[in-house]
Amino acid sequence: MKFKLALLALLSFNTASASELFLFDQVTAFKLGSVQHSLSGIEKYTGQRIRIEWQQSPYEKPQRLDRCIGTFQQAMNQPERYYLHVELSESTFISCEIGVKESLLVN
Repeated sequence: MKFKLALLALLSFNTASASELFLFDQVTAFKLGSVQHSLSGIEKYTGQRIRIEWQQSPYEKPQRLDRCIGTFQQAMNQPERYYLHVELSESTFISCEIGVKESLLVN
């Protein structure tokens, strides 16, 4: 019985801590508030406009988001060159990634 409870608790934790990856082909806006933040743009594969929002936890280190501000700006300033990936977990910012679009890569 203890094993089943431990397994159930572990499965619940893994499900609750799942993260979502948002893929932007173009960034059109970002807003950084005191607690609430958002990022808007064109989704990479569907071409649909999307807006993601997250809140900064008082326990979260702001340096993680601070390092991504330049990334957001670069993706916004050169949309023909860069794509942007943002990872959130339960409305908490996890990471950002910028990359050169595949059409610009030389084989």
